[in-house]
Amino acid sequence: MTIFNTVEEHNAHLKNEGLACYDKSFTLNFRDRKKNFFEVSYGTHGQCTQNPYFSTSAGTLNHVRSDYNIGGQAQERVLKNRKLISFYKKWDAMHLKVLTIEEYKELENDINTLKESIPYIESRSFNDIVKFDREISK
Repeated sequence: MTIFNTVEEHNAHLKNEGLACYDKSFTLNFRDRKKNFFEVSYGTHGQCTQNPYFSTSAGTLNHVRSDYNIGGQAQERVLKNRKLISFYKKWDAMHLKVLTIEEYKELENDINTLKESIPYIESRSFNDIVKFDREISK
């Protein structure tokens, strides 16, 4: 793996290869149900030292929302929302993979469909997720 001096240099290389670059980075947390979240992200780590990759994870907040009871690769254990389960099953094969531009566009369309009916927050911050969960639970 080549280590790039700048993100721009790395992005240019990825675009030349037909891959979705760090310009496409995002993190979303969908609320599956009270205290349960499904994270979807792309290109959030290692901008000069590794290629961007797609990932998902799931977590359940503890009773007082001070930590996670369950977290990480717990999608099959945590998720109950049929739309999120369907999304997870479709995209699980791409976990930790660099997406082509075409794959990224399909991912974007699938995410936009989820956004239409499932509450979400554009953050991976634990405090933001807890605050979001409390607001929706009122």
